[in-house]
Amino acid sequence: MSMSVVAKKTYQPDDLLKIVDGHRFELVDGKLVRRPMGTISSWVGGILYAALLEYCRTNRFGWVLHADAGFVCFPHRPGSVRYPDIAVIRYGRLPGEQLPEGHVTIAPDLAAEVVSPNEKAEELEGKVEDYLAAGVSLVWVIYPQMRRARVYYPDRSSVPVEPDATLSGEQVLPGFQVRLANLFPPAAPAQP
Repeated sequence: MSMSVVAKKTYQPDDLLKIVDGHRFELVDGKLVRRPMGTISSWVGGILYAALLEYCRTNRFGWVLHADAGFVCFPHRPGSVRYPDIAVIRYGRLPGEQLPEGHVTIAPDLAAEVVSPNEKAEELEGKVEDYLAAGVSLVWVIYPQMRRARVYYPDRSSVPVEPDATLSGEQVLPGFQVRLANLFPPAAPAQP
């Protein structure tokens, strides 16, 4: 399902914290918008989350947050809350090195989106633009159906990542690499 505006009322970021299952929505310019979800995209996100968590723990690099962590760090779009499927914040950036109770108010160093079924291109492009405008250094968009990815940079350039290539943390997560094909479920065997 694609993201769709749910109500005409204007919400504030803290309102989202009070809504039951509020993490199933984002706020875009104060409007409550349903987040698209899917089983395969959730599974792919879980595999990537586990790889990033292992890397960050082993290297004592930073915090790895999954899709329930909301970010309010968009000065160009006040009243917006985004929930990247995975986010990484390096140690030393959070006040007192403590995770907040509510939304995170700084941009992550890395934001990853795993495209869900029927997610609209313009909505996905809007999320990527919001992340980059907020100061995210590296954005990964993973397409499970095509078994490909695209990497976005602060200068708005992007590069494709083919199925047999490696997704790299580059200078944002030095030394992190995962073969893109390893993120996807095995292909179904051919039926006789």
